[in-house]
Amino acid sequence: MGMEELGRKLAALKDIRRSVEIAMEKKKEEEAAAAGSGPSAGVSDCFLLIPAPDQATEAPPPSTTLGPAGGV
Repeated sequence: MGMEELGRKLAALKDIRRSVEIAMEKKKEEEAAAAGSGPSAGVSDCFLLIPAPDQATEAPPPSTTLGPAGGV
């Protein structure tokens, strides 16, 4: 393998490296733009909040503002 061929291969590798760098920069810009817009701006994970089983079946507290059931 001669020096000329090595030079061409090195130039090709440099071109590939630069293409990858450009693609990575573009991806970062797109991610930054996406994070700054829309209803889920900056949210990477969404969770559905479900009450714990004891809270879901617990009866509401008795009302203290009403008088006796007979109403005198």
